[in-house]
Amino acid sequence: MITLLGWRACLMGLLLCVTLPALADDERWVVLGGDIAETVAALGAVDRLVGRDDTSLYPRRWQACPPWAICGASRRRACCR
Repeated sequence: MITLLGWRACLMGLLLCVTLPALADDERWVVLGGDIAETVAALGAVDRLVGRDDTSLYPRRWQACPPWAICGASRRRACCR
């Protein structure tokens, strides 16, 4: 039988497994759909975007980035920012 301390340890481990990946700063997103791109921009998460499809026209600076292109660290400044 698991004691109260054991249950707490299991719960804490589960919470860490769920929340730690969400805290990672290196998330990069590729947007598939113009409406999703506009929503991400409205939420202020444009700096996480690294690629788009051909329907994503907003924000305007994304039009310089070729569709379906994943912008690497060096290209990101030139075409996606």
